[in-house]
Amino acid sequence: MWSRKKEALVHTITNPSLHHRPPPGFTMDPPPCGKTFRLISSLKKHLRIHTGEKPYPCTVCGRRFRESGALKTHLRIHTGEKPYSCSDCGTQFRHLDGLRKHRRTHTGEKPYLHVLLVQMSKAPGERPHLCLECGKTFRLISSLKKHLRIHTGEKPYPCTVCGRRFRESGALKTHLRIHTGEKPYSCSDCGTQFRHLDGLRKHRRTHTGEKPYVCSVCGKRLSRLQHLKHHQRIHTGERPCCCPLCHRGFKDPASLRKHLRAHQGEPGADEAMGMAGLGEGDGGSMDDEDMRFGMWGEEEGHEGEPVVDCV
Repeated sequence: MWSRKKEALVHTITNPSLHHRPPPGFTMDPPPCGKTFRLISSLKKHLRIHTGEKPYPCTVCGRRFRESGALKTHLRIHTGEKPYSCSDCGTQFRHLDGLRKHRRTHTGEKPYLHVLLVQMSKAPGERPHLCLECGKTFRLISSLKKHLRIHTGEKPYPCTVCGRRFRESGALKTHLRIHTGEKPYSCSDCGTQFRHLDGLRKHRRTHTGEKPYVCSVCGKRLSRLQHLKHHQRIHTGERPCCCPLCHRGFKDPASLRKHLRAHQGEPGADEAMGMAGLGEGDGGSMDDEDMRFGMWGEEEGHEGEPVVDCV
């Protein structure tokens, strides 16, 4: 006899063919999101989103994927393969989607134009400004202009100290505190100071005991999203922080910085250590806030990209 859950799952399969029905003894529960699928294989793949299962590991850097096709595409980063070429200018791409977007520069196609017309017909204040590249909408034209820099790569605000460039003036202002030492945010409980308001918010959890991030594999609770991401690599085996000198992978930037000290004196070591905040005469490592926000690309919610990355 089928259980109610099994009966519910059978009803989600719209193709009436018997070969699409669950086999005898099938025990898979419907997905918690309620999404339906025509094929059992599609349901199994989808369930990995909820379980966090990533059964396909990259043998080069350890990064794991939910589907074999995603792993195959990822491997092109390591092999350098770019199988998709523009027939007009010869530019090559690793992904078909990248080629499709590039083709619009030749054809002049604007696939989101119909969305723009709909947005323009709405009352003011309803996000009428549309990005023709990705379809995202904005309430203010100034917000759209800032957003467009993501697509163009424009970073008009350079740091006069280290040369790093930023898309927004606010991000530059925050970055400059690394050089000036300014820490305008203080904890009312212990007086610890921070360069970033986000750093203060996270620090406050050490006093409140709040740990809002839970590992779906082992149930461990952590106070920061970044700590959860690093912790989950224990389960996945992923090592995305790559040494630029020996190409060894590490779970987090702190482990990579510690490893780089072993390369002192080797060609290119000074440059690699400079990126990691271990310049000559430092005698130590950058503090956590510098590593998250200043040199290695800011943590969630802040502009920036990792300087050294295996992926």
